[in-house]
Amino acid sequence: MMRVVAAAEGKESPLSSQTIVIFNSSDPDSSELAKYYAARRGIPEDHVVGLACPVTEEISREEYNEQIAKPLRAIFKEKNWWTLRSEAAMASGRRGSEGAAIADSAIRFVALIRGVPLKIREQPGHVGDVQDAGTPMGRTNAASVDSELTVLALNTPQISGLLRNPYFDHFSRFVDAMLSPMMLVSRLDGPAPGDVTRMIDDSVRAERMGLWGWACVDARGVTDAGYKEGDEWLFTAAKLLRDKNLPVLADRQEPLFPAGMVLPRMAIYLGWYAGDFSGAITGSRFEPGAVACHIHSFSAATLRSATTGWCGPVIAAGAAATLGNVYEPYLGFTADLGIFMERLLRGWTIAESSWAATRELSWMTVTIGDPLYRPFAAMAENRDGKARTPVADFRRSVERNNPDGSTAFSAEAWANRKWAEEDATGAGGYFELALGKTTDPNTIGRLTWTYGQMMLAVGNKERAIALVKTSLPRVGTGAAGVFLKTWLVQLEPQVK
Repeated sequence: MMRVVAAAEGKESPLSSQTIVIFNSSDPDSSELAKYYAARRGIPEDHVVGLACPVTEEISREEYNEQIAKPLRAIFKEKNWWTLRSEAAMASGRRGSEGAAIADSAIRFVALIRGVPLKIREQPGHVGDVQDAGTPMGRTNAASVDSELTVLALNTPQISGLLRNPYFDHFSRFVDAMLSPMMLVSRLDGPAPGDVTRMIDDSVRAERMGLWGWACVDARGVTDAGYKEGDEWLFTAAKLLRDKNLPVLADRQEPLFPAGMVLPRMAIYLGWYAGDFSGAITGSRFEPGAVACHIHSFSAATLRSATTGWCGPVIAAGAAATLGNVYEPYLGFTADLGIFMERLLRGWTIAESSWAATRELSWMTVTIGDPLYRPFAAMAENRDGKARTPVADFRRSVERNNPDGSTAFSAEAWANRKWAEEDATGAGGYFELALGKTTDPNTIGRLTWTYGQMMLAVGNKERAIALVKTSLPRVGTGAAGVFLKTWLVQLEPQVK
């Protein structure tokens, strides 16, 4: 059993008083983590709810109904968290008629704690369910526990398919959106209990002090109409981050940022579409409080592994929040990362931002992280203006339109910004400055690759090859040297 050190009591806020914390009373770690989170966020003790449910991540529909949904509905009634219309209305609730039985809810946010099951397996022939064979979405009644709990107030046997999310692309904070009794659900979960306490601590700190780091956006450059939408989300997110004057490293090519390259320390990572945690991110570091999302159909099939899928591994690697899918959601029903990033940059919570970016409810999506965490609260509230970090200094130089190449960090940030503005000449000058101001092999390797990719994009392969050959003696025979030598073989296949 994990022993959690008592947390300093947090301040209760309006959001805290509208949040419940749900843990699995069959899992001792779950109970300890729930208490720790509630203390850090100032959530009232009577809002911490234990349910005796399976300790497995995947459960049956009966287990969900009898051990999670049914007792939760009873608790909501007992504590008067719901304003009920009538028992008759509850019995006749129909799929798609949000809030058929419940008029209002005092609870807006739900924090699920590690130990609460993650997903509900497909169950053919569920009593009262009617499938729609005409669409792939209508032929399944599997779902994430989290997405089902957003519509806990709908007590209906019709479970196949999905529901329209009325909060999708909404521009009001959730407490002002008048969408009760819908709730926003996020989970504090990961491969180990210690990951959860670290996520909580990092989120509280970053919200107070600011989230300082690079944004790394890994698109694919696809043109296929069925997949282009994913790239468009990432392009939108990258532009939004640049518009906030943050340093952004973006890639528009099909492969991931390559394995062996070390990314700059990240506050944000957005990418797609690999099955498991892979590429440059595996050897890179996150800033405390980082948000890291990778679009993949089964990115959250398990959260208990540090190597399988994406959500568990990015949490184990140091991220504080991520988004994922427990089963096949289809691309259009994954979170729109452009909307997600826009809301985060406004200062919204992780839960608000993720569900505002998701078209549907009662489906496959999960949000992993503190639901009340506001990664960019300090920026949105202008509390970061006097911060002294390389990222803050870069932001101020952009605001003043005063490009700065005095350090390797600032020169690299300006190089990537100039290239995003399609100023290859200006970008090249800053890449040269950055290369001249660093002796770190990993930084040299990354700069060489990024600068070389720009040269390839403008049709100058010879210059890209020359850059690699110039940098190889500087990086030695370690990981950066292996990475650049591997890339040189790809550029010049005759090189051995």
